[in-house]
Amino acid sequence: MPTVQDAIQITVSMDTSAPPLPEWGVAAIIGEKSILCSKTGDDPAVYSFGGSHDGSDPLRVLPTTNLNTYFGSPDSSGTPGTDGAVVGSKITKSLQSLFAQGVNTAYAIPVISAVPGKPTATEFETAINKLTSLALDKNISGCVCAMIPANYSVDGVTGIDILKKLKTFCDNAAHQLLFTFTNEPDANTYKLPGATKEAFYKTTSPLGYVNELGSRNGLFCVNADDAVTDDIAAVAIGSLFVQKPWSTLMWKNTFSDTNQILLSEKVYELENDCKANTIIEVAGAKCMSNGLTTLGDPYKFIDITRTQYYVVHQLKSNLTILRKNTAKIPYTQSGISLVGSYIMSALDRCVQDGALAEYTLTMPSFSQCTVQERAARTLNNIGITCRIAGDIHEFNVNLSITV
Repeated sequence: MPTVQDAIQITVSMDTSAPPLPEWGVAAIIGEKSILCSKTGDDPAVYSFGGSHDGSDPLRVLPTTNLNTYFGSPDSSGTPGTDGAVVGSKITKSLQSLFAQGVNTAYAIPVISAVPGKPTATEFETAINKLTSLALDKNISGCVCAMIPANYSVDGVTGIDILKKLKTFCDNAAHQLLFTFTNEPDANTYKLPGATKEAFYKTTSPLGYVNELGSRNGLFCVNADDAVTDDIAAVAIGSLFVQKPWSTLMWKNTFSDTNQILLSEKVYELENDCKANTIIEVAGAKCMSNGLTTLGDPYKFIDITRTQYYVVHQLKSNLTILRKNTAKIPYTQSGISLVGSYIMSALDRCVQDGALAEYTLTMPSFSQCTVQERAARTLNNIGITCRIAGDIHEFNVNLSITV
């Protein structure tokens, strides 16, 4: 018998025209556990991973979960390479940054690398692929590679190499997951008010990152603070998942230890030239500057992507309920009308929620259905056109005052 994925096919095209919070998505974090070093005398150092989780399967974690037990402490101690030295758990730090945004649950899968502290893109890919069943069953909505900035580089392995593996997984048509990433800033980046645009591009290469990782599912949040300890990519995806899918990310509160806020002209350069976002200050709060995707038009804003996925989910849910709870849907005009009523119910809900502004639904009549279609028990040619409600970001007011 067909699965829901096989029985309910929805083809989507984009037409362009002239305190814990409710969560609207579940993230999966992929990254390294803490790394322990032990050595005796002049013997070569031996590295091992901390935490009890063996990396075999994703683990569902909550804000109350003792992350240190499974993935090790996020704190580092000692000089790397010396006896007893610890490199803090990246996956624990990323999960802490995620939970600080108010999400209630997440999944985590550790990367086990042959050389601790130097994971390869293939080793990340192995861990990422262990999320497949969660993605297919829609139990996760997005992914982050813990503490892997786009400009990461160790022994010839770059952040782009690793993040491309994540992008490929998330962009899979059967998965449709969001992914966020950030950068590691140079210690002098942005700190001089007179810093030139050329120096800005040379230091961070934000345009290069989005060109390599362009996707309607991707969101790049630039980190301007070289002293930050939070995972800004996890902060970004957590900020997304406490917002309704159709809500803009612009000026939404974030919670992190970043203190270096960009000058307004730098933010405009990021948004207009690089399809990138950052954390800014609005009315005394740290907020996301915007919710731009790394793809651009027609999926310029991440809420467009999320709204599309939400509408598809509502349609599939309603049709699943109809098929599961109805003993027989007759292949007659009344049966076709029954299917139409369930589709309308899903779309009406999307309008009432504020996700859609309007829609039109075209159902085939019984006379338009072929003998072959009736024999195959497949109802084709259901047409839906809908307009996303969108959002107003900027206001231009003409004000005239006379005395």
